[in-house]
Amino acid sequence: MEKTVVATLNTLLATKEIPAIEGEKIGPIQKYLFDTAETPLRIQVAETVFRHTRSDPRAFDLFLACTLPLAQTMARRQAEKLFVHPSDMTIEFMYDGAVNAAIKMFQNEQSCALTNFRRALYRTLHCGALQAFFNREENTRVIGVGCSETVHACRHRGARRNAVEEQIISRELLDKIASLKSIPNNASNASWNLGRMQ
Repeated sequence: MEKTVVATLNTLLATKEIPAIEGEKIGPIQKYLFDTAETPLRIQVAETVFRHTRSDPRAFDLFLACTLPLAQTMARRQAEKLFVHPSDMTIEFMYDGAVNAAIKMFQNEQSCALTNFRRALYRTLHCGALQAFFNREENTRVIGVGCSETVHACRHRGARRNAVEEQIISRELLDKIASLKSIPNNASNASWNLGRMQ
């Protein structure tokens, strides 16, 4: 099965046209591009579909089958560059932005004139991933850290303190102190005297 898929993709790259395949038979090609294909092949197929067969109804599906794995890799790399331990939600936001950027790239008629498709595709995925994350309202003031060793101490004269957090910590400390059993007076004097003798 894989040999026929690879042969079909070679035909697509050689003729610059999507071969006449019935709707059900294009599924294995998309699955191969999404799951198994190497990155250079994905980029070649995406570029061929993008430049030469955009009017074909199957072109968009093939383009996405090639670019979605690239978007996933890009999102994960960007998240790991910006944050020491990125959350799954962060990676998901970035992936969503990269996918939306790839879709817009395919739908934009003017992007056919690109001279370097590979560079343009990676830049689109990169910008889409970052914009999707930092355009969210809760992330507008987030500062990413690639390496925790490069983080400098706060340069403000007084570091900001969260008043609610301070109250909670104070209350917990007071509860712990109140729950301690008082030490009998004779025992404390005895231990103090032993310390002096030694």
